[in-house]
Amino acid sequence: MNVDEVGRRSHPSKKQLEKQVMTLHRKLQKSDDVLTEFTIEKDGHGRGLHTHLNIMFKDENNLLDGLKKFIGGNTWNKKNDRLECNGQYGEIQVHNIHDSVGFSRYLNKTNPSKNLI
Repeated sequence: MNVDEVGRRSHPSKKQLEKQVMTLHRKLQKSDDVLTEFTIEKDGHGRGLHTHLNIMFKDENNLLDGLKKFIGGNTWNKKNDRLECNGQYGEIQVHNIHDSVGFSRYLNKTNPSKNLI
């Protein structure tokens, strides 16, 4: 979500989301060895876009802290089989992936995914 100086929120463009993902990847890369696979797709209601990321990491606490800081969140909440964090700039849901090949297929269902090393 984009927030302007006055506090109005607007949906980011595909180009802006790609830039945000690359910025997140660079910030996470500073303190851990991460690989990021991502795709951008339209929301279910068609008004905006959202991302799906598959981040391979070594230090889980470092990853969670980096994600929380990036969206301006405070705490992680456990909901069923996932962690959620709502922040000033968006929401993140973290899931454990048990089938990485299946998730890669899911990422590529509408657009080819991109990889950041």
